[in-house]
Amino acid sequence: METKTCNVCGETKDVEQFYLLRKGGTRRKAKCIACNRVAMRDYMRGRKLTEEEKTRKRLKKYGITLDEYHEMSEAQGHCCSICDKNDPNKLFVDHCHQSGQVRGLLCLNCNSLLGHAKDNSDFLMSAVMYLRSSGTCRSE
Repeated sequence: METKTCNVCGETKDVEQFYLLRKGGTRRKAKCIACNRVAMRDYMRGRKLTEEEKTRKRLKKYGITLDEYHEMSEAQGHCCSICDKNDPNKLFVDHCHQSGQVRGLLCLNCNSLLGHAKDNSDFLMSAVMYLRSSGTCRSE
């Protein structure tokens, strides 16, 4: 019998007590079915997550803790790694979409820029060349 430990209740259960991540797949969710049902019930009742809970949930996706996030932010002077905008409460985790490796913290605009460019540096360099060659905009 294969078992798995729920990351919410901490109980070790048969893998059949965990939903599949995808139909036809073999990987299972980290939460057992019982804990998943409680979470869904709370969600449906309109329970609002605290800002800290939202942040912890978001950071878990990238494999870093809240303390690691704060250390990264402090190391960057609480500024975006690209534009240097100082907004300590609005820095987003930037990561490589291929490897999943965290690169740093960015403001919403810079994070969106890289996302829309699909992390393609050639595309971004081409955009820079276009802006420079048009002569209609000045760099800041």
